Amino acid sequence: MAHRSGFPGKVVFAGAVGEESRSKGIYSISRELQATDFAVFGEPSNTKDITVGYKGRLLVSVSVDTEAHHASAPWLGRNAVDVVYDILGRLRGEFGNGSQFRDTSCSVTRLSAGTAHNVTPSSARMLLDLRFPPSVTAAEAMERLRGVLGGDGSLRVRKLSSVEAYVSDMKSPPLVASFRRAIESVTGSRPSLLFKSGSGGDMNILGRLWGIPCITYGPGDPQMSHTRLEWVSAGDVEKAASVTAEALLGLGNVSRGGD
Repeated sequence: MAHRSGFPGKVVFAGAVGEESRSKGIYSISRELQATDFAVFGEPSNTKDITVGYKGRLLVSVSVDTEAHHASAPWLGRNAVDVVYDILGRLRGEFGNGSQFRDTSCSVTRLSAGTAHNVTPSSARMLLDLRFPPSVTAAEAMERLRGVLGGDGSLRVRKLSSVEAYVSDMKSPPLVASFRRAIESVTGSRPSLLFKSGSGGDMNILGRLWGIPCITYGPGDPQMSHTRLEWVSAGDVEKAASVTAEALLGLGNVSRGGD
């Protein structure tokens, strides 16, 4: 649509694999392609809003090892699940609900323990998902987590992956400004700039590696992401396509010296 209307630039479309895991696709793109001027990532933003910032993410495995005992004699030793409950209490006290973009949050995403119905668990394992703001690095988030966990010798803590936070450069306005004007033109709505508590993954990675302004934009309700109620209407897809085409034309005018 943009090219048919006279967009002078080059558009590279990439369907990058692994965005929900180790981002293999975006790392490959960052190595094999020349850096672009801007990048737009397709994720839900209500069709009328623009996502300009994501928290970073730290995924950590915590394993607990104790001794097993008969379930009829719990006083004989520590139960690995009891240790986990104690850890969860400390995590809630340290991180709270982490609902603000400036906060660091911590969620348990997986928990397993026990092998028999009449024996106390001798081991337990949980995955912790920490989200942290741009003012915090992954290393600092990890250090804070270790401080909460303490020096208990029964614990084994291992970092599985990390992605630093990213906020688009607001001092380089053409990308955001072009999408703002296009959204107002197509939808009649004044867009909001979204700073999400989730991690953008690929946007965070490419924005930092290439040092370019990035945004995320697309149809769909971001609050429904990863839920059974997630859906996108065909009408919103068409609107988002029109917005993107018009925004690209605006960027093309900037590159040719227009306003």
